Amino acid sequence: MEEAAQHVAFGYGPHHCIGVNLGRLQAEVSFATPYSRLPNLRLRPSFQPHQVPGPTFRAWTSLEMVYDGPALPRTDIS
Repeated sequence: MEEAAQHVAFGYGPHHCIGVNLGRLQAEVSFATPYSRLPNLRLRPSFQPHQVPGPTFRAWTSLEMVYDGPALPRTDIS
Protein backbone atom coordinates (compact mmCIF):
# COMPACT_ATOMS: atom_id res chain seq x y z
CA MET A 1 0.00 0.00 0.00
CA GLU A 2 3.08 2.23 0.07
CA GLU A 3 2.56 3.16 -3.58
CA ALA A 4 -1.01 4.32 -2.91
CA ALA A 5 0.16 6.61 -0.12
CA GLN A 6 2.31 8.55 -2.62
CA HIS A 7 -0.53 9.01 -5.11
CA VAL A 8 -1.34 12.71 -5.60
CA ALA A 9 -4.54 12.58 -7.71
CA PHE A 10 -6.42 14.55 -5.05
CA GLY A 11 -3.62 17.05 -4.48
CA TYR A 12 -1.37 17.53 -1.52
CA GLY A 13 -1.08 19.92 1.42
CA PRO A 14 -2.97 23.21 1.00
CA HIS A 15 -4.09 22.12 -2.47
CA HIS A 16 -5.76 18.94 -1.19
CA CYS A 17 -9.12 18.35 -2.89
CA ILE A 18 -12.12 18.99 -0.63
CA GLY A 19 -14.09 16.36 -2.59
CA VAL A 20 -11.61 13.56 -1.90
CA ASN A 21 -14.04 11.56 0.28
CA LEU A 22 -16.84 11.79 -2.28
CA GLY A 23 -14.46 10.77 -5.08
CA ARG A 24 -13.24 7.75 -3.15
CA LEU A 25 -16.79 6.71 -2.28
CA GLN A 26 -17.87 7.00 -5.93
CA ALA A 27 -14.89 4.88 -7.01
CA GLU A 28 -15.68 2.25 -4.38
CA VAL A 29 -19.34 2.02 -5.44
CA SER A 30 -18.53 1.97 -9.15
CA PHE A 31 -16.15 -0.98 -8.69
CA ALA A 32 -18.24 -2.90 -6.14
CA THR A 33 -21.62 -2.71 -7.91
CA PRO A 34 -20.76 -4.78 -11.00
CA TYR A 35 -19.15 -7.47 -8.85
CA SER A 36 -22.17 -7.67 -6.53
CA ARG A 37 -24.60 -8.07 -9.45
CA LEU A 38 -22.35 -10.21 -11.65
CA PRO A 39 -20.71 -12.70 -9.28
CA ASN A 40 -19.03 -14.63 -12.12
CA LEU A 41 -17.31 -11.54 -13.56
CA ARG A 42 -13.55 -11.98 -13.70
CA LEU A 43 -10.46 -11.12 -15.69
CA ARG A 44 -9.91 -13.20 -18.81
CA PRO A 45 -7.41 -15.90 -17.72
CA SER A 46 -4.78 -15.05 -20.35
CA PHE A 47 -5.16 -11.25 -19.97
CA GLN A 48 -1.88 -9.37 -19.64
CA PRO A 49 -2.43 -5.73 -18.59
CA HIS A 50 -0.46 -3.01 -20.34
CA GLN A 51 -0.14 0.32 -18.60
CA VAL A 52 -0.66 3.63 -20.39
CA PRO A 53 2.87 4.86 -21.06
CA GLY A 54 4.15 7.97 -19.31
CA PRO A 55 4.23 9.42 -15.80
CA THR A 56 0.86 11.22 -15.91
CA PHE A 57 -1.72 8.43 -15.88
CA ARG A 58 -2.01 5.23 -13.88
CA ALA A 59 -4.32 3.23 -16.11
CA TRP A 60 -4.47 0.16 -18.29
CA THR A 61 -5.01 0.43 -22.02
CA SER A 62 -7.70 -2.28 -21.80
CA LEU A 63 -9.35 -4.59 -19.29
CA GLU A 64 -10.57 -7.88 -20.73
CA MET A 65 -13.29 -9.48 -18.65
CA VAL A 66 -15.18 -12.78 -18.88
CA TYR A 67 -18.69 -13.35 -17.59
CA ASP A 68 -20.91 -16.40 -17.65
CA GLY A 69 -24.24 -16.66 -15.92
CA PRO A 70 -27.26 -14.45 -15.28
CA ALA A 71 -27.10 -11.08 -13.61
CA LEU A 72 -28.59 -10.84 -10.14
CA PRO A 73 -31.60 -8.52 -9.73
CA ARG A 74 -31.12 -4.98 -8.51
CA THR A 75 -31.91 -4.49 -4.84
CA ASP A 76 -31.73 -0.70 -4.70
CA ILE A 77 -35.07 0.01 -6.45
CA SER A 78 -38.58 -0.27 -5.07
